[in-house]
Amino acid sequence: MLRYLEAGGRTKAIAAARASAKVRMARVFRWYFAYSSRIAFSGSTGDQANYQVHTGPALGAFNQWVKGTPLEPWTQRHVHTIALALMNATVRSLRAGYGRVLGEAPDAAIVPPPLAPIEFISDRIERRMG
Repeated sequence: MLRYLEAGGRTKAIAAARASAKVRMARVFRWYFAYSSRIAFSGSTGDQANYQVHTGPALGAFNQWVKGTPLEPWTQRHVHTIALALMNATVRSLRAGYGRVLGEAPDAAIVPPPLAPIEFISDRIERRMG
């Protein structure tokens, strides 16, 4: 890390890092944060173990939303299953909202179950169109 600062001619930063372990550790974290993002975006295959894509609070909210569902393990998360889960949740939310506005209970038969498999959706579409 000090070699990185030396290459950039950052003598004040080097002196601060040598004087304080906290500053030195902060520099290491800052460097690694930038390095891990840079290699992930570059697609470099030499150091895939250090890939890091920073996401912010949205990923934490998503993890909380899928807790207790088949999508809780990250290995079960695929684009089509996440898309279905989002669409199903949207339908349930809209139906509940319309039901409140109209003073009626949402019709559960119209709303597919959460995380419905593709086959379930396809069968319903075929029955309606058929």
